[in-house]
Amino acid sequence: MNNFKKSVTDELEVEISSEKITEIICELLRIVEKICEKENLEYFAYSRLLVYAIHYHKLSPYSWKYNFDIGMVRSDYEKFRKVVKTYERKLNFCVQLHPTYDVTGEYMAHYLYITKEVRLEEEGISVSDKFRLRVAPFDKVPEAEDTRRGFYRGMKRVNKIHRRTIDTRMYLKSSGKSFRKFLKQQLIYGNLDSRRTFAVMNRTAQKYNNTDSHIYQRVIGKRSKPILAEQLFPLQRTSFGNMTVSIPKDPTPWTQPDLRYFDERNKAIQKVDLEILREFDRVCREIGVGYFLCGGTMLGYVRDDGFIPWDDDIDCGMLRKDYKRFLEEADRYIDHERFFLQTRKIDPSIPFLFSKLRRKDTLYVTEYNERRPYHKGICLDIFPFDYVPNDPEERELHYRKAKKQARRHHFMVNRAKGDPPKGENLQSAADYWFRLLGTVHRKLFRSFPLEITQRNYDRFVQQYNSRAKELDLHTVASFVPTYTWADLETLLPYRDTEFEGVPAMVANKPEVFLEMQYGDYKSRPLPHKQLGHDLVEWSVDVKERIHTDADIGEGDHE
Repeated sequence: MNNFKKSVTDELEVEISSEKITEIICELLRIVEKICEKENLEYFAYSRLLVYAIHYHKLSPYSWKYNFDIGMVRSDYEKFRKVVKTYERKLNFCVQLHPTYDVTGEYMAHYLYITKEVRLEEEGISVSDKFRLRVAPFDKVPEAEDTRRGFYRGMKRVNKIHRRTIDTRMYLKSSGKSFRKFLKQQLIYGNLDSRRTFAVMNRTAQKYNNTDSHIYQRVIGKRSKPILAEQLFPLQRTSFGNMTVSIPKDPTPWTQPDLRYFDERNKAIQKVDLEILREFDRVCREIGVGYFLCGGTMLGYVRDDGFIPWDDDIDCGMLRKDYKRFLEEADRYIDHERFFLQTRKIDPSIPFLFSKLRRKDTLYVTEYNERRPYHKGICLDIFPFDYVPNDPEERELHYRKAKKQARRHHFMVNRAKGDPPKGENLQSAADYWFRLLGTVHRKLFRSFPLEITQRNYDRFVQQYNSRAKELDLHTVASFVPTYTWADLETLLPYRDTEFEGVPAMVANKPEVFLEMQYGDYKSRPLPHKQLGHDLVEWSVDVKERIHTDADIGEGDHE
């Protein structure tokens, strides 16, 4: 697939139509359907394929560069894996069990791929390449949270060992590491048998399949989002291209079928956001400091003449000197009956490296902060901007070092997770053992004061501020939660304007600022990506709470 992308899209700039891509993937899906029907098996689309099937019933023009996934519960997957090769010649496809670069068949890939050679002709250009459908097993995972985390750690280890084993001879090329690093990997993994590491990985993944757990998840390779058995079964059908495909009964772990729900939620939260912005703007003017809208708020101001319809918070930036003065003096001006300025000093448990102004008597609870002990009202984010080198290469190096400091902070934060839900049903000795380990682990990391990592981060990112005039620096940046930089000519002087009827300040050249951050900022994401944050619970009045579904699990998912 990568070869096809390079030869057609990058070099020839040819766009393959969504109808053609959909037609090809449908061919592969029909092959799977025929085998499943013959062998009495079930499959289901998930991740990206599920999203496109539900919302568009076809793929996008450039979607051929992605893997498209179908899942099977482990018992069906093992049967499918045993018989699939017997259908190759009859149904005219190929089964790929090994990494693409492995011509000897010595190394076992994480997944099974259904592939087909396809010749495409677009704009007078004829190109041939393989298209693939990835088939992965879904195994049961523990219901007890601490046990599940322990299981995730074990799977991460065996996945890593298997991946490194099959990648040793490609390691130098793929990672760009030094020869010393390459040699180290060869010594550790070079003599391992990938078939053995493959067997260990799959055996570990199936550890809980004979339990009463109701949670299924792909844990081979990168973890998928987990799904409850009652969400998965019975499978339903939805139209895709010129056929129908199997999908979970409830696809909400991957996508919300009715996007209108988010419109109602976001409009309610945006009203509170404007109330917070009005207060923030008032306090800044009372103190005599400047600020500027940034991130999605600035994008909405320029492109949408207000909020991005699916945005649900306000982003503001301040030069560090104004940021410090605001934190020092704002307490004298803020309406404390309605608002709460959240800083490390006032709320030591906050995980982020910037400050927020929150509306009291509201709720804005995400899966990430659900069981963390700090104020969770609807908020306005305040990001400090510091001087950085003018030279792009030096600036990039500074950015990487700043992100390393931020990762050290979040390493401590993410290990001081919230306690599991009260009343969780622990069924085995292993559950009690992992609960004990988890409790000790959490208490240990919670005892570490986050102001230490915050101070280290702040000290690093501010190192150029005192020498800005001496070094003739004219570029500033904020590194968390995303990297945003701009030159002072673009930012200053700030312009007074209105945002949704509320007084606000923006950069001197908003369009230039957005181009620096987003590139083509005028393009909109696909509708299924036009969502706000994934909220577990929210309320514009805590007396009338509104709940939303939350995904189970943790970490990065597909």
